[in-house]
Amino acid sequence: MDARILYRLQVGAFSVREYAMERLEKLKSLFPEDPFQMVVEGPYFKIVADSPQEILLNDLKRRLASRGFGSYIRSRFAQE
Repeated sequence: MDARILYRLQVGAFSVREYAMERLEKLKSLFPEDPFQMVVEGPYFKIVADSPQEILLNDLKRRLASRGFGSYIRSRFAQE
């Protein structure tokens, strides 16, 4: 069973989405073989990656929170 972590951020906060996309592109450039995804889902968008990248996604979450975007972040684990 593959554990995946999803970060859901409100789409309405455009600056949050813009910053997250910028960070995600950086992660993709550093780890081109890993399947990072960003998917719009209702009022949220989510960042998905396989569990080995959990530390990198936690770094993104910390960076967003440090820029005052913490209230927009929802995180959870999904078993797939």
